[in-house]
Amino acid sequence: MENKFSLLQLKVLFIIVMTIVSCSQNAGYYDIPSEEIVIPATHLKIESAPDGTGIEILTAALTNGTPINLYAIARTASGQFVFNATVDWTVTGSLGYLTQTSGSFTTYTPNGASGDATVSATHTNLNPDSTGLLTSSYDVESITGLSLWLRAESITGSLTDGDDVTSWNDVNGSGRSVAALGAGQEPNFISDAINGLPVIRFNSSNNDGFISTFPMSDIISDSEYTYFIIFSATTIATDNINAWENNALIMDNGGFVGATLRSGTPLVQSYNWDGVTAVAPKSIALSNGYLLTSYHESGSIYSQLNGDTASSFASGNTTDLTNMLTVGGGYAPAGFYNGDIAEIIVFNTSLSLADRSTVQDYLCNKYNLTCP
Repeated sequence: MENKFSLLQLKVLFIIVMTIVSCSQNAGYYDIPSEEIVIPATHLKIESAPDGTGIEILTAALTNGTPINLYAIARTASGQFVFNATVDWTVTGSLGYLTQTSGSFTTYTPNGASGDATVSATHTNLNPDSTGLLTSSYDVESITGLSLWLRAESITGSLTDGDDVTSWNDVNGSGRSVAALGAGQEPNFISDAINGLPVIRFNSSNNDGFISTFPMSDIISDSEYTYFIIFSATTIATDNINAWENNALIMDNGGFVGATLRSGTPLVQSYNWDGVTAVAPKSIALSNGYLLTSYHESGSIYSQLNGDTASSFASGNTTDLTNMLTVGGGYAPAGFYNGDIAEIIVFNTSLSLADRSTVQDYLCNKYNLTCP
């Protein structure tokens, strides 16, 4: 018996076949090139370079305050690179700081203390596969004689750009602090300044400044001391021969010891009064970030700028240490500073070359300063 189809049956069959082909194409099952198949990213890793070109960072030992760049990388379960992931970054503890807390990368910088810190990256759709355990071998806090450590990024509270700073506390656990000179004289918190890190900004037109409740004898001795200041001067309004009559970074409010600025060259100068003024000056450029190191030992006062060769001047014991420390304000206090201060570290002894270099390396690396 022969199989025969009517013309109507053939038309119906043709329509059914074409419908199946069309549906297959629309559903994505028809003629899909293999290179267009996408394998979803499921894993998030912290790596040493972008675009899948680096290695996973599980641990890293940081020496001399060297920063480390961290990248968030999305990969498949089998390890194939898919994309640079935009994540939220966090770091545990207070051993270091991140340049940014959101994005596909960040930079971690140790703050000078020894110990471990863990950096984590989180993404809504990716499983975090690793955290970076970063170990810093710096140990500024254990150097003998540390008496005061003020860091802008360690000021507590939910401060935003331009907020008044009423007090600045020692992070070394001494309980010491400096407070604003008065109502309307509060310096301001700025979150992104020298190398992207926070600073305290002083406005000389407002007579901004801080003063301590403790005498200078609590933080330095009359024959020896060392201090470090990270600063950037905006303008300098004074150019007086007497060092204590100039705009001051720090000074006791009796004018016997401190660091002031002169507008002529311009200069930053460490000075000490032993009956006469001893000054060790260094040339600066306005609006640039600097590390000033000053130390008093063996009858002389010394100044270094960004760790360079020290200038010096003979000077005996400081005459009077009963007055209070001022930051940003000068003698009595007058000579108010106009610019930024990010960090101040004070020791009540003259540091050895090795210890002084440790602190300088930490600060130069942290604030990206060009130092020897």
